[in-house]
Amino acid sequence: MRRLAKDCFRWMQAWAAGLSLLVIVGCTGEQDPAKAGFFDGIRNLSPGTYEARIAGQDRAALAEESRALQARVDAEAAARREREAHEEVDRRQARLSALDRDVEQMERQLQELRTRRDVTTRRRAELEREVAALREQSRTVASRGSLAQDADLRAAEARRDELARIMRAAIGY
Repeated sequence: MRRLAKDCFRWMQAWAAGLSLLVIVGCTGEQDPAKAGFFDGIRNLSPGTYEARIAGQDRAALAEESRALQARVDAEAAARREREAHEEVDRRQARLSALDRDVEQMERQLQELRTRRDVTTRRRAELEREVAALREQSRTVASRGSLAQDADLRAAEARRDELARIMRAAIGY
């Protein structure tokens, strides 16, 4: 009987040691459900580790969506700014072209004035200098390209308008 009790006791010790080993191996402290064992899973359920992990993944996914949305908004804003810049360049180019056409018309009017006797030589020379100065101002503004200030272009246009008024008065239109 003693022997049976001894064998039973050894058997229980071995079983307890095996169970302890299984518990120790199963409780490695892994919080990732893909890597965690059975006992880790049970241990992680009670303090809310999995819920916290899922909430963290949800926050990370929302943050990534937010970053992607912000990147898309930034790209659209950059495209809009670029489009507006191109439109502004086109508008300035159209204004410069109109200025050049007007200067060319003034040069033709000056040619007409050269044949008329009722305009004095001095007055014609003044108008020729003004038209030449306007042509140079137009070239200067055009050479600056997109760096040309809107004020420079407005000044050239104002000079053109004033000179056109003077030319109309000299020609008699």
